[in-house]
Amino acid sequence: MVDSVRLMVVSDAREFSESVALALLRQEGVSVIRFVGDLTNLVDVVEAAGIDTLLIDAYEPDQGALKMTRLISSRLPHPKIVILRVRDDEDEILKYIEAGASGYLPVNSSDEDLLVLINSVRRKEAVCSPRIIFSVFCRIAELTSETQVRCYLELMPREIEVLYLIAEGLSNKQIGERLNLSVHTVKNHVHNILEKLQMQNRSEVVHYIFSEGLMRDYEPD
Repeated sequence: MVDSVRLMVVSDAREFSESVALALLRQEGVSVIRFVGDLTNLVDVVEAAGIDTLLIDAYEPDQGALKMTRLISSRLPHPKIVILRVRDDEDEILKYIEAGASGYLPVNSSDEDLLVLINSVRRKEAVCSPRIIFSVFCRIAELTSETQVRCYLELMPREIEVLYLIAEGLSNKQIGERLNLSVHTVKNHVHNILEKLQMQNRSEVVHYIFSEGLMRDYEPD
């Protein structure tokens, strides 16, 4: 059973949205609003109605389900977003997750599946196949790597020198001797490097440099 909740179904398919609303209204404590209209009014309507969970129909791509998801998640942090009738395609599902969706339901799912998903989303639990979970983790790893590469580009020339010497396994004292810097100055550079690369220690820095293939471009003095 779904706990007390205010839901909104967003779909241009009248028969589908009515069947979803009917299934949900059979549950105690549930109120459902159907939305069909201009996207420019959607945010205001959701906010004014105090919607807890937004159910967006993705069956017809040209209805702008992905655009709606991005719009709501960027403007209203509170409502949970569930995508209905999404294609069973990893890239498609990942797009919705990255856009801010908290859950999704493939085509031909049952009313019971929908109720289970809504309750799970409200409890901040993920409901998806192991295949999609694996894809999500891979995507997170990619984004982390991309972020670190961008941060690398923000390093100052001297910090890059220190970075490569860390990869060579030199201590702060040895780095200072190589670059004619005090140990205190080297420590400051190391601190800045860790902060900019969002890392915790020198071991992570070494792993990052070699995993990204950055040593290929390094020419020691």
